[in-house]
Amino acid sequence: MRKTPRLLEQARRVACGEVDQALVGTRVEAQGWVQTTRKYGQLLFISLRDAKGSLQVVWNAAKADAAQEIPQDLHEETVVRISGTVLARDEVNVNERMKTGHVEVALESLEVLNRPVVPTAIPVERRLRPRPGTDRDNNNNNNNNKGAKKTSKTHSGLASQAARLRSRHLDLRGAEMQRNLRVRSALLQGARSALTEDPLDFVEVETPLLFKSTPEGAREFLVPTRNGEPGTCYALPQSPQQYKQLLMAGGIERYFQVARCFRDEDGRADRQPEFTQLDLEMSFATAGDIQGVIETVLGRAVTGARTQAERFARGIETWPTSTNDKTHRTAWEASYIPAPLRAFAEVQAPFARMSFEEAMLLYGSDKPDTRYGMKMKAVKGFSRLDTAMANSKHYSARAFRIPADVASAWTPSRKVWEELAASALSDVPRHARVGLVMVRTSSSGNLEALRLGPSPPTSIVPMFKALNDDEKAELVGALGAREPGDAFVMAVCEYEGAPHRVGRDALCEALGRARVAVGEATGEKALAARARPLDIFWVEDFPMFELGENDELRSTHHPFTMPRPEDIEVLRAFRCSDTDRSANSCGPSQAEVLEIRAQHYDLVCNGAELGGGSVRVHNADLQRHIFRHVLGISEERIEAYFGHLLAALASGCPPHAGIALGVDRLCAILLETPTISDVIAFPKSVAGHEPLTGAPTRVPDEALAEYHLFARK
Repeated sequence: MRKTPRLLEQARRVACGEVDQALVGTRVEAQGWVQTTRKYGQLLFISLRDAKGSLQVVWNAAKADAAQEIPQDLHEETVVRISGTVLARDEVNVNERMKTGHVEVALESLEVLNRPVVPTAIPVERRLRPRPGTDRDNNNNNNNNKGAKKTSKTHSGLASQAARLRSRHLDLRGAEMQRNLRVRSALLQGARSALTEDPLDFVEVETPLLFKSTPEGAREFLVPTRNGEPGTCYALPQSPQQYKQLLMAGGIERYFQVARCFRDEDGRADRQPEFTQLDLEMSFATAGDIQGVIETVLGRAVTGARTQAERFARGIETWPTSTNDKTHRTAWEASYIPAPLRAFAEVQAPFARMSFEEAMLLYGSDKPDTRYGMKMKAVKGFSRLDTAMANSKHYSARAFRIPADVASAWTPSRKVWEELAASALSDVPRHARVGLVMVRTSSSGNLEALRLGPSPPTSIVPMFKALNDDEKAELVGALGAREPGDAFVMAVCEYEGAPHRVGRDALCEALGRARVAVGEATGEKALAARARPLDIFWVEDFPMFELGENDELRSTHHPFTMPRPEDIEVLRAFRCSDTDRSANSCGPSQAEVLEIRAQHYDLVCNGAELGGGSVRVHNADLQRHIFRHVLGISEERIEAYFGHLLAALASGCPPHAGIALGVDRLCAILLETPTISDVIAFPKSVAGHEPLTGAPTRVPDEALAEYHLFARK
């Protein structure tokens, strides 16, 4: 087979997706991947793809010069360079749904730049997956039901998540990943522009990735060094928290960066060991100032992200531009533009606000999904429970209602109910004992069934045993039945010997997990998400401290958060015991300190935490008091870990506040991807490994020795 001649220089270089009717009659040169080929008599049709879109190239063997030869084994994903003349398609062959569908290129020359291994390790998905509930999704489901072979394909059409990660270089060529990374880039570009331009005028500053180990927060990645003493290590930052506070002390009044952060934790769908956050800090700022900045920045960034999503989707398929029918565009947007991206345009600033207490009491979570109902309420008027609560102040009960029309379609077996209840109770702290009860009413409105969850506390079981008819009616009324057939999930908590807040939060969190599980099992959560794709608001007034495993106080978020002004004196008066951190040596009780509220705020979207921030402690004496007398950190450790920060605060540091937004999580929500891995170019697996490169890898013993390390066998 002869090689085709080198392409002529006079050909105009173009991107595949940019060839249009204005170029008809022009000789062009394009490069890209062979997407598909098909033969029709002496005609060979090649679909050529690059980052801008696809182009139809036609080779007519009957008209070809004898010296010209086109390879007959052009497999998918072959990289080629072509040249030819742009021709207008015959009217019957025009493809209105293709960006370049009015033209084609009459092929004159083709050069193979690289041939792929055939077959490729995974197929390259060339189309965006259908949006849930759209016509394209319905058509796809109908086609799949017509005798199609069952495969192990994931949402994006590829073999499996593991295979995608092993062959990420191929997976990145797919339309879904191409779109996701471009939208992510546009989002960050929009955020940068909004922050650096007037009137915000922030300064982008890069802080070090080699930091020091600190006692607060999650597990760290440690980095040994040859230049330190044996046993010394750097630590990769979990956030730039201390550096950005040092920048405030240094007079950089408005700082931001797109920061890489690291936590050595187990992976989840919404968590990676290395992640990206949009980090910012402002001097002389209040919580409201930070929230206003974020609302402005998100508006600009998400608008740019949507524009990019539309531009990319039009390169794959568009609506007929020959008509002005808005119906076509609306249907196209519903099929190709993720619903949260479209819905953001309807979000009005300022965002809604909700207190931590309201979120916990109504939804059982500090990051609730408020789009579906099943709000929680206190249970009062059931005499057996009321008597127990009157005899002891350490009982609490709440429940949520499952409407009759939903409950009628959800009748879990005992095994399913017990598994659901066990999962909801899995993280109850040792200070509390929580029991779950499911109650169903009949078509006449009477109590029909009552089921306790697995291993209920012995003190709670008698409340629901051998109920007479009056007590059954009393329970149904206390739960708040509205119509016959309603069902309820109820939680009763006993927290003898623990502060009230601990018991209340344990109860609410267990019932909140049950609410989420029931919402998913009944389909109510999915239906609500389709009806209302975006639910974004602020949660404020978090508790400043919580109880640790040994009943000691620990920071709910981090120890640099400022308390509410009205709580500062209580905080200053507290002293934990040097010998027993669970006790106070003088001043307010531990229970009183647990009621202190922090000037902390989280941005919540669709039941996920997008980011969190706070007004910071800028007074060195108050910060030292929190370290020493509330958290019980010794003076030696304070100086070793935080001496530099305390010195900066004491030098005349201005009041300041800040926030960090999770970029990966934000992109995943806006693009409706099931995991954040789908918006990261090279993610780690759930186990924390990178299948593509094999990282982490073993290091030779001699290399470890240079760092004063050795591997235990």
